[in-house]
Amino acid sequence: TLANSGPDSGQGKFLFLDSIKYGNNSGGVELTSNSAAPSTEGYCLSFYYNMFGTEQSFIDMAIESMQNPTVGKDRRTIFIQFNTTVDIWKKQEVTINHKSSNWRLFIGAYVEGPFGDISLD
Repeated sequence: TLANSGPDSGQGKFLFLDSIKYGNNSGGVELTSNSAAPSTEGYCLSFYYNMFGTEQSFIDMAIESMQNPTVGKDRRTIFIQFNTTVDIWKKQEVTINHKSSNWRLFIGAYVEGPFGDISLD
């Protein structure tokens, strides 16, 4: 990573989006989970994130209902965070309530230049 971007350290293993890969262009990664079972009590998603740098960046987490593939995906944002300028790990908890029998978690991390890294743990 470039100086003054990305986390200085992490504990264990974590996902890291190194914005230098994209040069002056924007880019990102998208992850999706396997289909998840419905729950009447909901799920608690707990994670840490680190966003640092001078370029615009953001994390978008959503749940997608996969009930009717011919109609398309029904996506609902459950967490969104735009770039920060403080190099610290932040803990976030999100409650997911979804009664559909066929849904999945979507995570997107995006940067708009070489000076804005994102890490998720």
